[in-house]
Amino acid sequence: MRKGSKIRKDTNMQDDINSQNRAEGRQSANDKNPGNIRTVDTGEYLSMLRELTEEGREVGFRITGSSMNPFLVHLRDTAIFKKPDRPLCRGDIVFYQRDSGQYVCHRIQRVCGRAASRKSRDPASAEESQRSAVSAGFRDGVTYDLIGDNQIETEHGVRPDQIFGLVVRVNRGGKVLTPESFWWKFFARVWIRIVPLRYPIMRIVSMFHRGRG
Repeated sequence: MRKGSKIRKDTNMQDDINSQNRAEGRQSANDKNPGNIRTVDTGEYLSMLRELTEEGREVGFRITGSSMNPFLVHLRDTAIFKKPDRPLCRGDIVFYQRDSGQYVCHRIQRVCGRAASRKSRDPASAEESQRSAVSAGFRDGVTYDLIGDNQIETEHGVRPDQIFGLVVRVNRGGKVLTPESFWWKFFARVWIRIVPLRYPIMRIVSMFHRGRG
């Protein structure tokens, strides 16, 4: 875990994706000045990435803010995501847009609501039904409770239509992690279940690192 990491309580944290007012955009191929970097609004940039996922592409976004510490570190790590193509479940990392327009990257803590039955004996019809279920939000009446790995307060009632990205792998400290990686499984299966214990655990880890220093 990251040295000195602290638990953040505010669900509407300003250090989520929209907390950084400006993000570096790609340098124009026609720009002859290497120091002249075009800047775009973070929300605008994520909106463009969202459009690319609608075309079936996978896109990457460099993490800003500390709400996903210690798994994802501010400006160090990159999350690669795509449009969700399966029912979402606890432990998934997703990109979503709040009703305020703010873009956020957090982890699903709980899936709430009634599962809808979409079964068919015809494989082709079943496959089409599954696509319809995905585009409709996978399940009728479902909402999601989400939380950052560095938070202890949950954001309730996020709707399927607000979620536009499912993280499928990350570049974490120069290493590519997938859902089969140890630390991915730890945060998705263990850390998500011990939210009330996060603060004391992080304090102990921080004290241990200070003691070693």
